[in-house]
Formats: sequence, C-alpha cells, structure tokens
Amino acid sequence: MYTHGRKQGCRISLDYTYKGMRIGYLENEQLRVGVLLDKGADIFEFTYKPRDVDFMWQSPLALRPPFVSTAQRAMARPRPTPSRGRALSIR
Repeated sequence: MYTHGRKQGCRISLDYTYKGMRIGYLENEQLRVGVLLDKGADIFEFTYKPRDVDFMWQSPLALRPPFVSTAQRAMARPRPTPSRGRALSIR
C-alpha cells in the first residue's frame, strides 16, 4: 500500500509480514528502512538504494519473537484451581 498512489518522494508501505509479524517500509529514491511493527518498531533494514547496500548488522542468531509481558501471559492462561486435599508440610 503506497499512500495516495505516490510513485516518487517519501512513501510508506504496510502490506508485508515476516514470520507472522507486520512490517512497515519507509522509503524514497535514496533510502529504504524496514521496521518490525510488532516488535516495538525494531529496524531490521536500512538500505542505500543506488548502491544496494544494507547498513544493518546481520546477527547470526535467529530472530526472537515479540516480547509478551507476564501480565498478558497470566491473563491468557487459566488459573489453576486450588486443591482441596491436605496441605503438605515441609520439615
């Protein structure tokens, strides 16, 4: 999606995903910047288009999934029901 059908100047594209995460591209005639929107706007691509040079360091480690807070995990997971048996004592 290029906003307003723009073919030159600065534009944004939000039509892509990578491993289930939304990607936004900001670009003009000289630069292209790729942003992982679901990872808190992490920049993963910074390319100088005339020379096709990407200035971002490429990690040998795999891309980690987006962070999920412990509060969100607790809300998504059902709480265990308390047991009705005797309490164990530790000596």
